Amino acid sequence: MVAVLAFQLWRSSRLESQLQEAEIERALLLGERILQRATKSVTAFAVVPPVHRFEVRGDRVVVDNSVAWLHPIAREVDDDIIVQDRLHRAMRAEFVDQDQRAAAVLD
Repeated sequence: MVAVLAFQLWRSSRLESQLQEAEIERALLLGERILQRATKSVTAFAVVPPVHRFEVRGDRVVVDNSVAWLHPIAREVDDDIIVQDRLHRAMRAEFVDQDQRAAAVLD
């Protein structure tokens, strides 16, 4: 009896995981279809802000040089030793010591 129940439990868990995989695959195909239909119209690209645009040429992705977020500008505060020390102590408190309160005080 226990063996039958264990088998049925195993079988139902396998069916559940197969259903989840099928649902994920269906959602991916639906998203792909939506993107394919949207990209057939030039007006779909017109609504994308210029800072979020890029081109694909062959196997390369080409981004306009005016996009500044690709290369962050270093600020003076980034070189401050005290700031670096506080950030280091906050990271250590949060991730090593698992003390989020201490990290929040230091941050």
